[in-house]
Amino acid sequence: MNLPSRTSKLLELQQAAEAELLARFHKIFKKHRRLAFVHRQDKLFTEHWTPEIAAAGYEFSGYETRSGHVVLHGMENSSGFTYRISISFPQDLADKPAAIDAYFKRQYAEARAKEERDEQSRTATGPASAEVRS
Repeated sequence: MNLPSRTSKLLELQQAAEAELLARFHKIFKKHRRLAFVHRQDKLFTEHWTPEIAAAGYEFSGYETRSGHVVLHGMENSSGFTYRISISFPQDLADKPAAIDAYFKRQYAEARAKEERDEQSRTATGPASAEVRS
C-alpha cells in the first residue's frame, strides 16, 4: 500500500477510513444489537422485554478491536442514566458481511436453544422449593 507522503493527506485518508468504518459498523450494530440481551433470563427482564425491545433504544457509539474481535459498542440515555451494551464478532469476518450475519444468527439460535433446554429442565424438575402450609 502506498501511503501519501504529505501528513495532511495522510490525515485526510485516516478521517475518510474512520468515517467508512463507522458507517459499516453502525449498520452491523443496528441489525444485531439485540444479541446483547439474548442471555438475559432474569424474571424482571423476561416479564417486560424481549431482546429486540430492550435493544431498540441503543445507538451505535463506537468500536474497538480486541483479541482478534471487533467489538461494537452501543449507548442509551434514559431517565438520567447512561446504559451501555456491546456485541462482537471475529475480526477475520470483517470483509464478509454474510459471514457476520451467519455468526450472529448462530449465536442467537444457540442462546434460544439453551433457553428452551433450561425451560424444559425447570418444567421437568418442578418448582425449586415446595410451599409449606400450616
